[in-house]
Amino acid sequence: MHQSMDDLEDPHAKHMEMVRSAPFFLRDSMPEVCSLYTLLHEKRAKLLEASSMLESSLSNYGISCTLEKDSMAFTTTRCTNEPDIIDKAFQLLELLSTTHVPVSLAIEILDGSMQTCVIKIGNQEGGICSDFGISEEEYLIRWECLRHSLQAVAETAECNVFLNYYTVAAVGKTSLELFKQSVVNCFLHNLCPGTVCTDYNSASRGLENIEDPHVKHMEMEKSGSSLHMLEVSSFCTFFSQLQATQLYDNWSIVESCLQKHDISCKLVAAEFYMTVSVTTKAGESNISDKILDVLKLLSVGIPPSKAIQVLEGSMYYDFIRTGSQYGGFCLK
Repeated sequence: MHQSMDDLEDPHAKHMEMVRSAPFFLRDSMPEVCSLYTLLHEKRAKLLEASSMLESSLSNYGISCTLEKDSMAFTTTRCTNEPDIIDKAFQLLELLSTTHVPVSLAIEILDGSMQTCVIKIGNQEGGICSDFGISEEEYLIRWECLRHSLQAVAETAECNVFLNYYTVAAVGKTSLELFKQSVVNCFLHNLCPGTVCTDYNSASRGLENIEDPHVKHMEMEKSGSSLHMLEVSSFCTFFSQLQATQLYDNWSIVESCLQKHDISCKLVAAEFYMTVSVTTKAGESNISDKILDVLKLLSVGIPPSKAIQVLEGSMYYDFIRTGSQYGGFCLK
């Protein structure tokens, strides 16, 4: 028996508050003080683990971070000199508080190397189902449809996608318009994102290697309480031709390791990309961070046999940026 969506307390509703002082909206001026505040709920543990990384990244833009028992706040300082950094900080705060996007990926939106799109899909304030009167039964069916299509969406839109019961978010280097259209059409018009992505690839790119997941929807789980606890992540990472060849030669090792952790994966060597998907329960230790670490290592040419050891916990690593890119030694 389904638990009514109206009875489920939305931990994200009314959680975001922005306090502005001084003439923030004047085009040619910055405020003396601008504070962004949010409640964290179950997200706090994840942020505590990455607090030093988060604080360091924000301080590069003159933004201080305060992490309390159940809340977090960003505050600008007088040295903040990039007008759009306030908007990026707001996007970052929303990602960290409402999704399970890994912190190391989320902070990449600060330097403009990544774009993000967060869509409220549930019955919370501002959610698609709340705004358009979509029933609980319809919502559960469409949520499952999106869940089974998540890897196809990530693959087609060339981004990383993160789905929980209330929200779906994407982080990628290119336009996220296709991702947005797929999600909105799924909940508003009951269009299967997987089928849409398959048709899109066939029509625009001549590709037929993206499997239509729609057949899986006939055997969907119908348990509202279990769906409420799930977090689904799908990653899509592109490689150079040399890296893709190296990965192809070692694919059996990589695939075996990922499957051992109940992680589905697919390598499309001809197109030089790889997709990885995993489902976890909210509040559990999130393996998405480790998956992201492995994909980063593979993308810079680390041998697959070494990269997957990070997932096993038997190997540790660190990235040191030596060039003139954001955070690089030559830029400082």
